[in-house]
Amino acid sequence: MNMVVDTLTKRYVRALYAEAAAHAEQSPVYAQLQAVAETARVETRLFDALKHPTLPIEDKVGMLLRIAGADKRPTASFKPFLQLVLGKRRVRVLEAAADCFLELWDEDRNLVRAEVVSAFALSEREQTELKQALASLTNCSIELDLTVDPALVGGVTVRMGDRLIEGSVRGKLKKLSEGLQRY
Repeated sequence: MNMVVDTLTKRYVRALYAEAAAHAEQSPVYAQLQAVAETARVETRLFDALKHPTLPIEDKVGMLLRIAGADKRPTASFKPFLQLVLGKRRVRVLEAAADCFLELWDEDRNLVRAEVVSAFALSEREQTELKQALASLTNCSIELDLTVDPALVGGVTVRMGDRLIEGSVRGKLKKLSEGLQRY
């Protein structure tokens, strides 16, 4: 996740999100976008195939629907989105569409994702307390993405979007070292 999302992708995905939300299809559409993104990460030539000018658009759409599992469980918005994107030759929109869609869905749900790196695994109680503290800071629901990095020595770092909260011992030692170097 966390791919850079350009303006064109945002425009297309906002329209897709609005349509998916109107049909209460956010979850299946996100899963379909994610399946396409995951397949493209593994099958690096997928987007090259989608750009091939002699392959008919309906064949390209059908291939993506099968990859996404949408050929068996169709949603009202996913196929028209694919037809539009591929018809306009905007294959690159699909690269970051899942990330962009998730951002819009999180915003709609008043949810903030916090990437937490700690020196040791956090207990359930510590996770709950951290969620509560971050929720009071942001006035949003919080979802934690936890990672352990023993190099932190102690404490945690939290990244929420472009915000970084540095609470690690390593970070404090670095600041202390930088301060001492001035003298």
